Amino acid sequence: MIPGLTWLTPTIAGIAAAIAVPSLVLLYFLKLRRQDVEISSTLLWKKAVQDLQANAPFQKLRKNILLLLQLLVLAAILLALAQPQLEGERAASGRHAIVIDRGVSMRTMDGEDLNGNTVSRLDEAKRRALEFVDTLREPGVFGVSEADRAMVIAFDGTAEMVLPLTSDKRRLREAIESITATDIPSKLDEPLRLVRAQAPYIAAQIEDNRDPIEPMPGSVGTIHIFSDGRPEGGDAVDLHAEDEVSYVSIGQAQTGNIGITSLDARRQLRDPEEVSVLVGLQSTDRVDRAITVELRIDGATVAARRLSLSAATIEQRASEFDGPVEALTPSVNGVEFRVRRAGSAVIEARILDAATANPPDAFDRDDRAWVVLPGAKRLRLALVTYGSLVLAEALSALPVERVEVFTPESFVAIDDPFTRFDVVVLDGWLPPTREGDAVGLPAGSWLVFNAVPRGPSGLKDLGEGPPTEVIDWRRDHPTLRGLSLSAVRLSASRIVEPSEDGSATVIASAGIGPAIVALDSARTRAVVVPWNIDQSNWWLEPSFIVFLGQSVRHVTDGGPGDARLASRPGVSRGELLPIGVGSAELRVPDGDRLTVPVDPTGQAIAGPLREVGLYTLAWDGPPGPADVRTGSRSERLFAVNLASARASDVTPVRTLVIRAERIGDSGADGGQTRTPRPLWPWLIVAALFVVMLEWYVYNRKVQI
Repeated sequence: MIPGLTWLTPTIAGIAAAIAVPSLVLLYFLKLRRQDVEISSTLLWKKAVQDLQANAPFQKLRKNILLLLQLLVLAAILLALAQPQLEGERAASGRHAIVIDRGVSMRTMDGEDLNGNTVSRLDEAKRRALEFVDTLREPGVFGVSEADRAMVIAFDGTAEMVLPLTSDKRRLREAIESITATDIPSKLDEPLRLVRAQAPYIAAQIEDNRDPIEPMPGSVGTIHIFSDGRPEGGDAVDLHAEDEVSYVSIGQAQTGNIGITSLDARRQLRDPEEVSVLVGLQSTDRVDRAITVELRIDGATVAARRLSLSAATIEQRASEFDGPVEALTPSVNGVEFRVRRAGSAVIEARILDAATANPPDAFDRDDRAWVVLPGAKRLRLALVTYGSLVLAEALSALPVERVEVFTPESFVAIDDPFTRFDVVVLDGWLPPTREGDAVGLPAGSWLVFNAVPRGPSGLKDLGEGPPTEVIDWRRDHPTLRGLSLSAVRLSASRIVEPSEDGSATVIASAGIGPAIVALDSARTRAVVVPWNIDQSNWWLEPSFIVFLGQSVRHVTDGGPGDARLASRPGVSRGELLPIGVGSAELRVPDGDRLTVPVDPTGQAIAGPLREVGLYTLAWDGPPGPADVRTGSRSERLFAVNLASARASDVTPVRTLVIRAERIGDSGADGGQTRTPRPLWPWLIVAALFVVMLEWYVYNRKVQI
């Protein structure tokens, strides 16, 4: 037995040999139908007698080179029919799950097809998966041997069963070929859970006098993951102990990428027509790069800036599992543009190679980003208080259109305050709520001081607390960006507890618990400072005025006139439309049009959004304050950007962590998949060569 040699269809070849070989030999026993021929010499009688003996039944065959050659041809054909192959990697199980990553990093163009052409990582993953399908065992004749079965699963942020378990190779190939890439970063948990859901249930053995035991899910078989290793998760998935995992790593280790990781546009409070556009950049390239950052407004280039990005830092770090491994730290840079724009606009930033003016690398999904900028407008604020001079003076220092002060009694008399004001600031008082106000505040934009909004998704008021100080705060939150609260002291505090559904976000903490909380619901956005500002030293600090300005921007989605917040691929987008709109139409970047339902409160949920680019939400009905009117329809633009430092790092990872184990690349030697090498094509070639030799020998004998 040759090491590593396997046969896919030996039974079929054996049956064919049992029929073909005896038939060929039998032909040499059969008598020939002869004709009378006159000959010129009796020397030929000996030859004729030998020929008669050779064709007489049950006579010993004489040596015949033609018979030998024909037997060799038949042997080669029969061996080819058995489909021998060498060095195949075949799992012991006959059940397989082919799991293919279709996430955004698989769009990277650093793969290679069989002809040496550059293709995407997804195309290379599909090619390798197709090679694996070719190695699956075929069904035997009359059910003598069982065929391998496989399922096909595609995943990005979610998982999709493309084809259930089957042994039909044609359907498996079609399912693999049908997989297309998305712009959603991948997560490994979902496909592994979907694979486990396909596990067969096995009845447990029941001993005498024992209660019946419910069947338990058994082993799925072998899970083949084709990915570049960029998916998150997978380490906490509970697989069966007998499940085998094979990881085929895709992508070139030297592939670098330059991408836009953030894009922000905001108008200045003092001069709303002046717009500041901030572009954050990241490079994972291993060499220094010079790029050009272009700024476009409504499709026209208005500015360009050339800058350099240094090479990523590469260190050798010790690994418990793999020995020394490379650790790559991307380099970062950024650029700011200042333009003047009074009206609404679509702002686009894109990066190009400084030398060629082409996209700078093999991954293009983060080379462009968009924001939608409404028209310039100054904010209008209302302050509801029993007489706090601190808040009144601090708000009047903000560069807003106006600040009006109300008592609680006079404010309640206003039918709809948000037709007159953009933000309402509450001091020591809360407005009446209605059923459905989940965070304890009516719909609108609020700043709350010295009060605790209580609702199913709001806060719990646990009473007064002792003197304390702010000890921690989220520096990445828009309300606290660039601020330090280390000097803030409270002579009296309030103990609150946020809800567990995610509507309340603690953005600053004191020694007794949350100090500042952000509340978000479908129609309400608020920042809550539950303690009394007058009983602290914060109002004496410069950070307090900055906090007020940034909080006003935050609760108004950045402020009227600031960029509408962009979404990221893979999540749903909620938009509040005017009351009375029943449905809307969503136009996605690839040109498709989708119908989006709108609930009675005006909330339209679209998604999950699968592509980066500009989306248009259109409806029949009145426009909102920042919407546009096109013909008879109202329209609202919003953007979906990749805008993620992690997603922009497309460096392939050669190991996956699954069920607390590290799974190495099964395609060793530079990431090339070791697939079985079929031998039947060579056997067919050998058969053709022997046929030509047999033809030559036959003609030589006839001529003699």
